[in-house]
Amino acid sequence: MAKLSAKSAVLTLVDSGSQSRTISGDVEMYTVENAVDTNEVTGMGEAVHNYVPGFKVQSVTFTPYWNSAANTGAFTVISGILGQATASTVTVQPEGTGKTFTLSCMLVGFTVTGTTKDPIKLGSVKLVPMGSSAGSWA
Repeated sequence: MAKLSAKSAVLTLVDSGSQSRTISGDVEMYTVENAVDTNEVTGMGEAVHNYVPGFKVQSVTFTPYWNSAANTGAFTVISGILGQATASTVTVQPEGTGKTFTLSCMLVGFTVTGTTKDPIKLGSVKLVPMGSSAGSWA
């Protein structure tokens, strides 16, 4: 199987005006977290710890470059949903086509970082589930 590059990835985020914006061109890297909590159910006298799956743990984290272009720039889209009372939606399509992860989410926060030698970045943009539905791959 061929190794694939993330250069073709498509990342979209619904902005504060309910418009889906493709911000992949501004994104340097992304992470989709899919895990479950573990609940210990070890009984007395068992030789090892015993666990059962709990709630899903999901998030999308990414690092975009600073882009304050009206409507479509990563900073414009991201800063507009911080503290929003309604859910946004993020989609990540790693290959540019095919499987897509979709998550109804809220923005936990972001940082702005810069040095005199490197481009300005929005670091640690983290989106977590908002509402009762888990994210899914389709």
